[in-house]
Amino acid sequence: MPRPFVEYTEADRLQWHSPLELLIDLFRWLLIVGLTLLVMALLHGWLGERPGHQALQLRHAWLQLSGSPLLPEPSEGAWQEVELPHDWRGLPELRGETQGWYRFKFNLDERPSDLWGVYLPSLSMNAAVYVNGELLGQGGRFEPQLARNWNRPLYFTLPGSLLVTGDNFLMLRLAAAPSGTGLLAPVYLGPHQALEPFHSRRHFLKVTVPIIGSLATALLALAALLIHGSRRDERVYRWFGVGTLIWSVHNLNLIVANPPLGAAAWDWLWYVSLGWFILMIPPYVHALLGYERPNVEKALFAYGAAGSMVLAGLAVWDHAWFDWAARHVWDPVALAIGVYPTFMMAQAVWRSRDVEIQWLLTTGLLIFVLGTHDLLAIVGLISRVDGYMIQYSAPLVIAVFGWLLLSRFVRSITEVEALNEDLQNRVEERSRELERSFETMSRMTRDQAIQAERERILRDMHDGVGGSLVAALSLAECGELQPADMADVLRDSLDELRLTIDSLDLEQGDLDYALANLKARLQPVLDSGATPLQWDCGPLPKLPALGPERLTDLVRIVREAISNALRHAQADTVRFRAAADVDSVRIEVADDGRGIENLEQAGHGLNNMRRRAKRIGASLEILSSRQGTRIILSLPRQSG
Repeated sequence: MPRPFVEYTEADRLQWHSPLELLIDLFRWLLIVGLTLLVMALLHGWLGERPGHQALQLRHAWLQLSGSPLLPEPSEGAWQEVELPHDWRGLPELRGETQGWYRFKFNLDERPSDLWGVYLPSLSMNAAVYVNGELLGQGGRFEPQLARNWNRPLYFTLPGSLLVTGDNFLMLRLAAAPSGTGLLAPVYLGPHQALEPFHSRRHFLKVTVPIIGSLATALLALAALLIHGSRRDERVYRWFGVGTLIWSVHNLNLIVANPPLGAAAWDWLWYVSLGWFILMIPPYVHALLGYERPNVEKALFAYGAAGSMVLAGLAVWDHAWFDWAARHVWDPVALAIGVYPTFMMAQAVWRSRDVEIQWLLTTGLLIFVLGTHDLLAIVGLISRVDGYMIQYSAPLVIAVFGWLLLSRFVRSITEVEALNEDLQNRVEERSRELERSFETMSRMTRDQAIQAERERILRDMHDGVGGSLVAALSLAECGELQPADMADVLRDSLDELRLTIDSLDLEQGDLDYALANLKARLQPVLDSGATPLQWDCGPLPKLPALGPERLTDLVRIVREAISNALRHAQADTVRFRAAADVDSVRIEVADDGRGIENLEQAGHGLNNMRRRAKRIGASLEILSSRQGTRIILSLPRQSG
């Protein structure tokens, strides 16, 4: 099931737990029906307003059916006495006629000196007015296409000088299309100041209000269609937009006096647009209430398409037959179809106390009641003197649907704000959890680093200082350790201890600092010895992959190489050089001593150097000859 546009909770559902709730629900229904009846009463009052005693009312006339545009003579032709309002549709003997002349006689006690007016509150479709043989004006063209004034009042000013004391005559030419559809309500004469306000108010109700309503519904329809363009799943916007747009087209017949189309095409557009407007209401109500009834909608649209084509054929073949079929078949069926959505809305109101649904039912009920009134007027069962009323439901439709859109928008904003607040709370809670986790992980990482550093220091002291002291102790216990050897052992142990202490200050990858510390440690030894050390070390890049432990290993390799050269090579000079190129850092320790006779059988020192070089990811090359020994250590700059 699709999601309904108007939703109500279980608390909104109709439940009678007390007599008071029953009375409240009865009041709701009385309010809906009462509001509809109130609108009907107001419209009847406004549209039925007449000048009354402020002007002469001409109700008695003589009629001559004639298509001639020339003023007929009172003594010529067939004149018949009629009473106004005079509706040609109710007189079988007048069917087939399209034009006629009405003759009125009125008596004045004295000739007026001020401006007068002739007020025609209702007619169909066009009229020309003559007083005492002089043309006052006409409502538009008679040829080649008749002006359509069936929904607008006409007013003509009358100079007082044109009237005479005693009998005066008013001649009115009335033309209607199609044949037999003429209508003339009572005609009013009187002072301009007394009549013109009635004409202005009626013109506002009959013409200006439909114009405003049509523009407003057209704008609302476009807004709904734009919303539907971005929210395809919201069917209610589609059907409301299309329906109200069709309604705006239908209202053109109330506004346009000189249509751009022929009479048959224009009447076809008027009838068909009204029918399609009603056909848009059921899918609109389906979407409002969340119903999924595609077969019903397809059947309605198929009927609308077939009926529209049949009416088009009749309009081309015979306008009179088209008019009869539209008024007696198409419109009544459309009204019957309108019962279906009205019943669905009433059923929804019966089941729920939701205010939105109640207002929607009020709107639908008003459209149905006003449409029923108009249908009765179209088929001649009630008077059509005051015209049709369904167009006056537009302001309520606009107000209700606009309120629905606004309330839905406000609810959406409220829901979004609530979701944002909930999301913000969740984010803050997650942030606090992450902060706590980060603190825990940082503490664990810090503890692990401290523990690892302790283990490294212990390992270095065990392997370095501890190993040297254990070896010295073993030799001393055996009586094989001479004082000079003891001094060397203690010196090596002290150097190892210093290296371990220096490693505490090393920063990640700081090769310059590590080598500078080594030089500072070696300098007293070099100053006291006979073998000079040439130190050539330019600025070296940082190698981030070398942590304190690896830097310490590197320093041990260099110290071991220098110590070997100083102690065993019998060299005149020891050279240290460190430089960097694009790919690597190259460290070289060279001497000009006697060299190493057998590299494979060298002592543990060289093996330790190789092991440490492998551990730090460096390559170690040992070159030895009778001219001296070179130890080359290469570290990749991107070493991992």
